[in-house]
Amino acid sequence: MLAGAQAGVAHLLRRLRRSLGWDPGRTFGFASLAAPHMVEFVGVDALDGLRGASADGDTWEIRRN
Repeated sequence: MLAGAQAGVAHLLRRLRRSLGWDPGRTFGFASLAAPHMVEFVGVDALDGLRGASADGDTWEIRRN
């Protein structure tokens, strides 16, 4: 589960992806991370499969396509 300020989480995700082989498809994020600029911060390849709940109770997912 990921939560926090977008810039801080983006930095953490870049480090996880490089050093630990982290799989975004096994991770859920809070609504604040479902912002288009998260992809700009981290890169779509590093976020492919990341998903979570939105503020209105719906769900979101970042996909490469």
